[in-house]
Amino acid sequence: MLNSTAEYLPAYKAWFSDPTQTDDVQIQEIDKTIAYLNTPDEAHLIALASNQLLPVPRSDFAFPASRITINYPGKDPILLRLYPTDTGVISAPFAIDTLGYFKAGQTFTFEITLVDKYKELVLDHFNKTHGYFQRDGEKNWHQLMKTLLLHTLLMDSVTAIMQDHADGKINDAAYKDSIQKRCTRINQVDKLLTQLKDSDNNRWLASWLWYTGGRPRFNPFDFSDGQPLKSYAAINLKADTSQYFDSFITAVNNAIEQQRLHPGPGSPDTILMLIEKKKQGEVKLVDKSASLSFIEKQNNKADAFSQSEKVLYKGVLLISTKDQLRYTRYHDRQKGYILSQKSPRDYPEDYAMHIGLVNIPGNKIVTLEQRLSDFTEKAEFSTQLQESLGALSTGKSTVTDAAKVITAFLATAENTAALHAVIKKAAAMGGAAPCIYAAQHTWELYHFVKTKYNGDLPVPEKLTPQTDSSQYQYTTILAGQDDKAAPFTNEYSIIERLASDTSKKQIAKGFHYNVGKLRSFAIGAGLAFGFSQVRQVNVDSVGALSTTTDAARAKFIVGLKYYPFKTFLRDNGICPRWPERRFSLFGGFEVLDPLNNLYLGIGYDIVPGLNVNAGANFYRQNYYRIQNDRILDKATRMPAVGYLAVTLDPEVVVDLIKLMAK
Repeated sequence: MLNSTAEYLPAYKAWFSDPTQTDDVQIQEIDKTIAYLNTPDEAHLIALASNQLLPVPRSDFAFPASRITINYPGKDPILLRLYPTDTGVISAPFAIDTLGYFKAGQTFTFEITLVDKYKELVLDHFNKTHGYFQRDGEKNWHQLMKTLLLHTLLMDSVTAIMQDHADGKINDAAYKDSIQKRCTRINQVDKLLTQLKDSDNNRWLASWLWYTGGRPRFNPFDFSDGQPLKSYAAINLKADTSQYFDSFITAVNNAIEQQRLHPGPGSPDTILMLIEKKKQGEVKLVDKSASLSFIEKQNNKADAFSQSEKVLYKGVLLISTKDQLRYTRYHDRQKGYILSQKSPRDYPEDYAMHIGLVNIPGNKIVTLEQRLSDFTEKAEFSTQLQESLGALSTGKSTVTDAAKVITAFLATAENTAALHAVIKKAAAMGGAAPCIYAAQHTWELYHFVKTKYNGDLPVPEKLTPQTDSSQYQYTTILAGQDDKAAPFTNEYSIIERLASDTSKKQIAKGFHYNVGKLRSFAIGAGLAFGFSQVRQVNVDSVGALSTTTDAARAKFIVGLKYYPFKTFLRDNGICPRWPERRFSLFGGFEVLDPLNNLYLGIGYDIVPGLNVNAGANFYRQNYYRIQNDRILDKATRMPAVGYLAVTLDPEVVVDLIKLMAK
């Protein structure tokens, strides 16, 4: 698409200006075109209603949008837009319950069709504007272009002179003299450009400037087809001689046979000569020309471009319901069965695990080889902390080296000014010499027409929207989870075989995932911090009363955590996949005084293995009934104060105590 017209604007106006419009109106029309091409929305499309440079596309195109179509038997197709993201292209979401009520374990087949709206626009635009095209005008255009390109050295020298003058390397007098010496040949180029401009092809050329990047091109595509392509190949490529091969070989074989049936004095030499000619003919006449392969390649490119719809998948979709959760780990065959980047490694036991294999061609048979084994399930935080404590106990440092600072150097882009800037200084001298203005004007138009021209192929004969029916099979294979209780590891390999020869296979291996057990209870040990002081009344051996204050301090506690939603130890991130599984109810006691300090609270796992809980610390308190300085009665009660505690897994606490005891 045309990204910027600033470089071509003067030539744009000179070449495609409408005599009924003023320059200001012309510039406005160009601006409208650029605005629409850069931001193809409805508002800009409406503004193009009167544009003379670009036939207005249909309003339903809104390019460059694409969509996918999901077909479900008995239902209307579901059309979804595609949106680019940092990780790829995704579709808009849709509610699967709109397709009906599904039971646990149910699947349905689907097709996904990708519709390239931009291609649809181009194909529609081609068919709408094909009436502007003239095949004779195309031939005349290319002949004039070939003649024009013979003056490339001249125009390159004019460019160099203008650049040197703009840079101050030559003065005005030298500039005028250099241009004047080339005036006659510049006028010849100008006449060729005038013939191109007046060749009655501008309506066709102008209608494709938006597609070619602002350059007039008879064939805006890099391919051709039909009879024009065959005619082009016949002129420009080696002729096909395969039609003569069979008759030549037959004639030589008959001549050899006649020499053998009716031998003469020179027959042996004649036979040897004919055998040699036969070998030479096989080399020369067997079709090794580029013509047929070139035509076939071009037709294939035209067909591929015309395929605005493409069937991507035919497969099955797994459905999760509230009584059966399903998770699929996707592997893309087109990318060597690499695993989707978003697939985690650990899953809870209430998930039915599946391996999804996508983009499997219909001539392939794909199976899984799986090995299920037990694994020790432990919170990653606890494992890492124990490793650190172990390293400290042996004198090893567990602190990693500081990351190296990587200095990024920004590449300095080459400063390439627009070509038209070269002649700004020359423009001020337009009336100084008869040829200066002509050189400036010719130079602009020459570069407008010639730049990036590489000899266009003939315009395609016909482009019709097609559907690519190459089918990709989408396969989902159920991993063998149900025959083993969690926790376990599933190590699997993907085996691919040809349907026609199952002995030939390719293996993608090294994949695994863990299925962890869901637990309702866990033990935690750590430190609890009281929110307020605790007062106790004590009686000594002689019956004297005294009051003591237990200042708020840390106490070592141990207790049981109950997880209402069941905890999953392998959900290791600070941001949990299942936040509700982090909440727990805590009940415990002080290790050094278990009968006198009880703790009840509500907790949350920062990560599995590291719990913070808060609640009430119920402590035993004695109180006495005294009369006339005598203790008449003694009783106990359990008042409460608030606390905050941090607990770890017991084995981590044990390792910490061992380290401190050293």
